[in-house]
Amino acid sequence: MSKTTLIPALASFKKQPKNNVLALSDCLRRAITSGQLQPNDALPSSRHLASTLNLARSTIVSVYEQLIAEGYVHAQAGSATRVCAELPLHGVLPLATPAKQPPHTCAVPAHAQVLAQQHIMALPHRPFAIAVPQDQLRLDAHWQRLSKRIAVSPLYAATGYESSQGQQRLREQLVQYLRQARGVVCDAEQIIITEGAQQALYLTSKVLLQAHDTAVIENPVYPGLLAVLQDRQAHIHAVDVDEQGMMVPQLSASGIQAQAVFVTPSHQYPLGMPLSMSRRWALLEWARQQQAWIVEDDYDSELRYHGLPFPALQGLNPQQVIYIGTFSKVLAPSLRLGYVVVPHALIAAFRGAKSLISRSTADFYQHVLAEYMCHGHFDNHIRRIRKIYAQRQAHLRHVLHTEIPALQVLPSDQGMHMVALLPPSINDVSLVEQALPLGLALRALSPTYVGAAKQAGLLLGFGGYSTAQLDSAVAILKQLL
Repeated sequence: MSKTTLIPALASFKKQPKNNVLALSDCLRRAITSGQLQPNDALPSSRHLASTLNLARSTIVSVYEQLIAEGYVHAQAGSATRVCAELPLHGVLPLATPAKQPPHTCAVPAHAQVLAQQHIMALPHRPFAIAVPQDQLRLDAHWQRLSKRIAVSPLYAATGYESSQGQQRLREQLVQYLRQARGVVCDAEQIIITEGAQQALYLTSKVLLQAHDTAVIENPVYPGLLAVLQDRQAHIHAVDVDEQGMMVPQLSASGIQAQAVFVTPSHQYPLGMPLSMSRRWALLEWARQQQAWIVEDDYDSELRYHGLPFPALQGLNPQQVIYIGTFSKVLAPSLRLGYVVVPHALIAAFRGAKSLISRSTADFYQHVLAEYMCHGHFDNHIRRIRKIYAQRQAHLRHVLHTEIPALQVLPSDQGMHMVALLPPSINDVSLVEQALPLGLALRALSPTYVGAAKQAGLLLGFGGYSTAQLDSAVAILKQLL
């Protein structure tokens, strides 16, 4: 035990005008019998403890001698005074015995109970888990080389807190990439680096919404967004989707007054269709009339396998659309890197909100990613994984059609998962639970719906698994069904 570790155990010690030896002995005795001090823990030297407590050294020596005589500690010449393994009246104290805590008396706040239900569990890395990149397709040799170089470079040494907005060089690289690849119109000051898309959604809702404000969402919807809006105590208005994405005519006919609308126009989560161009213009017009913000989660936009990706909604109205992106799917979730592009009017608010949530985000990886993008490696990486994921998607679709033709697999030409609809007689949540012990990590579709009308189905991730693994997984799913 270190010298400083003993100090918490002495928090209750108070100097006594008459007998400091008795008071300190009693304090250390309680610390030993309660388990705060463990068997074989070393006590500080008498000189150090006397200096720490502002007592005479002779007082500390007397305390130690008293505890030695009582059998609580022992001392050897040339060694520290240590807690005995066998204590008087207490027997042998196990090494890992924690200090006993008083019974819990405080009531758990109602909001804390709500938060306890919002924990988003990650699926185990087994076949059909969604949003799992294949190991050999991420963090390639170029990434490893740049990581090693930056790790030893004094230019990137961690000397203090960085800007909560993110590294300037990475934001500048993002400006170029987003303009060329997504048609996003912005400058570096409009970009806030986040710990993935989930934090970006939370940050955005914190800036845009107060309690009881109305937010429009798609139905079905990403559960992580729903949890964020519920935490903000927002009124939620869900709009159904069809083969063209969010049914904006339904939204316009509702007459709802909203502060923000959250959409996944490039690749609707979870069903997979893009928002048609006519619906995009209709949504922009609705938001203009409402003076409402549009929050564009550009989910899986890089992974469109036929033709060019749809341009971002943000490029059609940069001053009213907040754009969210992430590197979790195309590089690695463990990087914890995402970003949000905000209109100029909201820059200061987002900076302030981000500084309240975290002072900085994965600074080392920001440097590596900036260099990775600067040298063109990121663009090459996207082209490579797009080709490989397209092959895996086509393979899984073929195997499902051949082996389980009763499954209705929804059309989609992008992303890292596909959706298979189930007949109403099958409970998809129960099916997911039954599949886990068999080695399949499925997600149920029905919990993503808001309201009573739900569609049973399965989300089948294919990105992180070889064709052989997918074949085996389909065989298991076939038996299960």
